[in-house]
Amino acid sequence: KEGKKDGFGSSFYESGAREYDGQWKGGVMHGTGRWCREDGTRFYQGDFMEGVRHGRGTLYHSSGLKRYVGQWKEGAAHGDGVAYDEYGNKEYEGQWMENHAVGPGTWYDENGNDGVAYDE
Repeated sequence: KEGKKDGFGSSFYESGAREYDGQWKGGVMHGTGRWCREDGTRFYQGDFMEGVRHGRGTLYHSSGLKRYVGQWKEGAAHGDGVAYDEYGNKEYEGQWMENHAVGPGTWYDENGNDGVAYDE
């Protein structure tokens, strides 16, 4: 394995702050883990494949509130998912493709009321 991380482990920023805790394969994030910003706030928690978000996971705003919860494919929101604004209010729930909301799905207004539902 030539000194590359395999199994559970951590990585750190140059400042010493924890960057990632989780599973590794061949020296890259692979499996389940938690990726943090240098200030210690969570950036993403969930599944990785070959160093990118892939599977199911949660992306976080810098405030710590959820930004997106759902499926990922090759680093992009892809499949079923829910997006939230910076205040934690639901914005969109439905299907995603390459980080874009696509039908079927439901948009919500700033008060959390159902907005436009569509089915393409």
